[in-house]
Amino acid sequence: MIIYAMITEESVGHLFMAGVIPGVLQVVLIMGLIIFRCSRNPALAPRPAGVPWKERIRSLWMVGPLLALALAVLVPIYAGIATATEAAGIGAAGAFIVALAYRRLNWGNLKKALLGAVQTTSFLLFVIIGAMTFGFLLSYLEIPQQVSKLITGMNVNRWVIMIGVQLLWFFLGC
Repeated sequence: MIIYAMITEESVGHLFMAGVIPGVLQVVLIMGLIIFRCSRNPALAPRPAGVPWKERIRSLWMVGPLLALALAVLVPIYAGIATATEAAGIGAAGAFIVALAYRRLNWGNLKKALLGAVQTTSFLLFVIIGAMTFGFLLSYLEIPQQVSKLITGMNVNRWVIMIGVQLLWFFLGC
């Protein structure tokens, strides 16, 4: 969403807000699929043997710092307190503090994290460069205008065109 917002000059916060309902819906659907599959075939999710409920509930505290980190990033964006860039800085500092607290931060892990960040950033920059070059080429060759003339010159119902565009977006999204 951040890359899309940068290219289209949209608000990152608004895009994140727009992604909440589809994200929650996807989670609910996946949970439903898991429940359905496991109810039909219980061997897919065997019950843990010999783990008392007290231990299970105590293990949930391991999720606390990650949940707090996610909230520390998303709440300022949704509340309008911070931009996406500032929230990313909060997230990076929070992740650093969590890694220090869990004593997982050493030179090897830091080096691996920095190299992963450089690799991901480089990959995304090449994608953005390719997309911008392709967009410039399409604009220079006036392909969108020609396609628009072709579509408006057709003698078909507007709903056929709308369905065709939706099918094209569907296949391009796949």
